[in-house]
Amino acid sequence: MQPYLTRWLTRWTPALFSGFALLLSACAHHEPAPVGQTAADLLVWSDEFNRIDSDNWSFETGGEGWGNKELQYYTAGHNAHIEFDPHANSHVLVIEARQENPANYRCWYGPCTYTSTRLITRNKQSFQYGRIEARMKLPQTQGIWPAFWALGNNFETDGWPLGGEIDIMEHVGSEPSLTHGALHGPGYSGKTPIFGTHDVGEPVDANYHTYAVEWDRQSIRWLVDDQVFYQVTRAQVEAHGQWVYDQPFWLLLNVAVGGEWPGSPDASSSFPQRLYVDYVRVYQAR
Repeated sequence: MQPYLTRWLTRWTPALFSGFALLLSACAHHEPAPVGQTAADLLVWSDEFNRIDSDNWSFETGGEGWGNKELQYYTAGHNAHIEFDPHANSHVLVIEARQENPANYRCWYGPCTYTSTRLITRNKQSFQYGRIEARMKLPQTQGIWPAFWALGNNFETDGWPLGGEIDIMEHVGSEPSLTHGALHGPGYSGKTPIFGTHDVGEPVDANYHTYAVEWDRQSIRWLVDDQVFYQVTRAQVEAHGQWVYDQPFWLLLNVAVGGEWPGSPDASSSFPQRLYVDYVRVYQAR
């Protein structure tokens, strides 16, 4: 795991302590302080994935297409496990999309062709404002669609899109080096105009990258490896519809196969495809 040390350093201003702070930062593998995050920010929750913790996550199951004509059946744990990854130098969560149907699962189009996993923190962990981040290595093939995202707590009563959606990271397999961030809410759902794209500069399955949002009452911004690639203000959102982000949101991690955005797998596609998640962390102001 990447250490928390640089995130906990107090901003000592006297010159006497500045060299000591730099030394401590160096000991932390030169991890940069996240853009917009100050030393006053506090780690309020994390999952380091030494196990799949049922206090944090539930498996959401089914093959009804999930509103996007997706092709996979989400299983109750068959497609998720923990392993040690030398590339991350830590234990990681692995979500694996497979071309299979071992239990005669039924999907909206008939017998399912693919299986995968959708993990959610609904009714277990939710957060209002702060920095939400995950360090991940993404799958990459035609037809794959991994995502790290959040839905508002009032999704339970008001549904989508009234409950709001923050897409922290989405990737579609037809764009090997690109990831996206977006908002969906009343007046700006589906093909939302509140949408940004980042080029990581290499295929997304080549290395781990840290995908994050920083969120407060007046704005939300999206980052990859602490580089801001898109931001939107409350006023800009309200030009399209209601700002619905003054409430707690719960988190989702999933790997979809097919669907209206990425399109279906084709002859070039390969399976299984794996999403590796080193950690998920949430920071808020003290």
